[in-house]
Amino acid sequence: PVAAPVAPVVAPPPAPVAQMDVEPAPAAAAPRWTGPEINKMTVPRLKAALKDLGLATDGVKAALKKRLIDAMSRAMLDDDT
Repeated sequence: PVAAPVAPVVAPPPAPVAQMDVEPAPAAAAPRWTGPEINKMTVPRLKAALKDLGLATDGVKAALKKRLIDAMSRAMLDDDT
């Protein structure tokens, strides 16, 4: 006698989680640096900070520092509104 083929056993999908049971992840706070901290940064650190903020990383050290200070100033103004 030939045995009938057996269907594979598949586990049921996990039960969906109710939306009210899931808390949203807190928004990642943008990094903040003070003017004196920015003035002490090296060029590679300035470029890394600007890259993290999605800003241009070209230019000389003075331009990088100004760009990062301007970004921090804008971020502080945005927090006040």
